[in-house]
Parts: sequence; C-alpha cells; structure tokens
Amino acid sequence: MANYVMPYCDEHGIKMIRVAKMRYGKEDTLLQAIYRDNKRIPIPAYMANGAPGNRTCTGEYKIKVVDKWIKSKSITHATIGLGFSIDETRRASNKNMQFLPMDARNVNKTTYKRFDFPLLELGFSRHQSIVLVEKAGLPTPPRSACWFCPFKSRGAWIEDKKHRPEIVQKAIAVENAINEKRAKIGRDDVYLHPSTGGNMHKLEDAIGDQLSLFEETCDSGYCGL
Repeated sequence: MANYVMPYCDEHGIKMIRVAKMRYGKEDTLLQAIYRDNKRIPIPAYMANGAPGNRTCTGEYKIKVVDKWIKSKSITHATIGLGFSIDETRRASNKNMQFLPMDARNVNKTTYKRFDFPLLELGFSRHQSIVLVEKAGLPTPPRSACWFCPFKSRGAWIEDKKHRPEIVQKAIAVENAINEKRAKIGRDDVYLHPSTGGNMHKLEDAIGDQLSLFEETCDSGYCGL
C-alpha cells in the first residue's frame, strides 16, 4: 500500500486514510501477534484432523479496526466497500445492514453501516480487475491475503515456491513458531496448508522436495476460503 496505493491516490486527488490495530500506543501486526509469547494463535491453522482452527485475524485486524475508526469520527452512516469479484459471489451473501453501538461516552448514538460491492455491480471478474489495475500503470496485484495465510490455495503455494521462495521460507518459520508455542502447552502440531490425500504435512516437508503433493489442485484462489 505504501509503495503503490497511497502514491496513486495522492497523484489523483483521492483521499486515502490508512488505519491499523494499535497495542500500547504502537501499531500491532498479525505477524507480531503470532510471534508473541502467549497461547493465542489468531490464524485458522489446520489441526491434525484437517479442520481449520479458530479464525480471529479478519475480525481483530480488519473489521474491528475499521469499526473503531468509524465510531471515533462519530460517523452515523457508513458504506463499506468490499472488493469481491464475480468469481467470489458467494462471499457477498448475508452482508446486510448492520449497526454499531457507540461507546459509553455516546450512549445515545448509533452508527449504521451497509456493505457495497462495486466489482459485482460492474460485473468484473478477477481477471478484468487485474487488467484495470495494470492499465492504470500499477503492478499486477497479488491476492488480498497474508503470505502465511492457511487459506492460501495449493496452487498459490506452488507459485510462491517457484517465484518467491523467500516467502515460503518465512512461512515455514511462522509455522514452526506456532508449533513451538503449542508444544509449550502440550498441544499437537498445526499446519499452514490443507491436507493432501487425508494426510497432514508440515509446510517444509510438503513443499520442499514433495511439490507433487500440490500439483493436481485448483489454483483459482477462492476454493479454500
């Protein structure tokens, strides 16, 4: 965002405000939360049975952050734009009007928010959206997800292995750090990718010399969401 989105907005007179989760007065990231010395694992890493764990990352680091900013500005009606393309229509379901009660200092105020889906209204697919971004002179955008996200498709792991191997190594370190935390409290390992053939493999083993474990799967990007 700092390298491309913000400069583009400045150049074209678009007001862009970046908000972030704060902790003790400093910006807090999801990666920092994972490495923090506590029992919490905020991402939906896969358990030994193949089921994803609890997912708090989206709520804590996206939704609540935006909601807090909206309420801090005493905004009574907010429209939340979500960039779901026609490839992801099902993700736009059940997104009706919601309201956010203001904090105790504003007990008589209520903030209403509704969701808008501009790409769906335009009938844009992911491919069309990428073409539009490239026509604006911006680099091809990656999928909107953390590089260590357990919901990353197997095809995406393959692409990272081929073109961004340093990302895979960093993700392996994240998986190891999570399992070190779990070992301290007597819990079994979890994994950053779904099972293959019913078997769970640590990312280092699965994507190292066994790339074929991932080969025969879809890389559409939304099958794991």
